[in-house]
Amino acid sequence: MKHKILPQEALKLIACVTMFVDHFAHAIVPELPVPYMVELYYVCRLIGRIAFPIYAFLMAEGMRHTRNPKKYILRLGLGILLAELPFDILFEGGISWAYQSVMVTLTLGALMLLCMRKTEKEWMKLLLILPFALLAELFKCDYGGWGIAMIAVFAVVDRLPLQAMVVLLINMGMPSVMLSVVGISVPTQLFAVFAMVPIALYSGRKLTRSRALQWCFYLFYPLHLILLQMILMFIL
Repeated sequence: MKHKILPQEALKLIACVTMFVDHFAHAIVPELPVPYMVELYYVCRLIGRIAFPIYAFLMAEGMRHTRNPKKYILRLGLGILLAELPFDILFEGGISWAYQSVMVTLTLGALMLLCMRKTEKEWMKLLLILPFALLAELFKCDYGGWGIAMIAVFAVVDRLPLQAMVVLLINMGMPSVMLSVVGISVPTQLFAVFAMVPIALYSGRKLTRSRALQWCFYLFYPLHLILLQMILMFIL
């Protein structure tokens, strides 16, 4: 279709940039002596809502098309090892088990999708969401069980309008800061539905098979956390 113009690399880049903006707001903006700091904070956090649905979609796509799902999951596990310490230091001030990064959420989601691949019955696929969602809540992962549910949506629902509707419902269920818009309180998490725009434009194609570029996207998560920590140390 003519409107399917975004290659996979563009979708990944959008996810990376919006995630960076979100984490920049969370970690750095409150420390900046700039005017309109509160407004800047909320604008960046709203932009950041776009990131996770795209990552959830890419996770479902990756597990759908990979020839070696176990190797795919092992790479995610490596991401956890590389990211958890920088995540804890940046957001928790040191080593902590209080909250786990989105890498744990994505890895649990990938394990769920691997289990789904082993059954053809739709009701069993849906049933598999529950234990992995409970694990995400137990481990206190970023986005929790709702994040697992969103990954499942992109794996089991084919039609884009239905995907958008369920994503909207999921984000309504997530804990969210309320934002006043023209006098109406709106959950900031609802802005995640705008991620469906680049997802709708996704062509399903890659521009390159470069292993180096692939690893750049994998390593972006831990590296951007380290960069933000360095910026925070510089301004404090």
